[in-house]
Amino acid sequence: MRTQFPGLIRVALSLFSLLLSFTNSGYAQNISVAPRIMQAVDPLQMVVLRGNTHPLARSEYDRGAVSDAMPMGRVLLLLQRSPDHEQALHCSTNNRANPLPTITRG
Repeated sequence: MRTQFPGLIRVALSLFSLLLSFTNSGYAQNISVAPRIMQAVDPLQMVVLRGNTHPLARSEYDRGAVSDAMPMGRVLLLLQRSPDHEQALHCSTNNRANPLPTITRG
């Protein structure tokens, strides 16, 4: 005779995931962020960022153009946040780390 235990686990996990989806929806960020790109990109105003290229990405290793369908793997693009975004991030992480207000004695 087959037990219903695995089916019960599936039901319990489904209910648990449903519960988590509802409880996490209140924590979603509702912060409106101003757009950072304010105008069309002008190729005549582009600048080269020095020191941001892998040491092996040199012209001696260039094998020419590739197909547009070639997948790009291991691409990492790091951008610096504005001071306002950095402060908002620190406030957000501090609020998550310390959800309860601290009581000060005066």
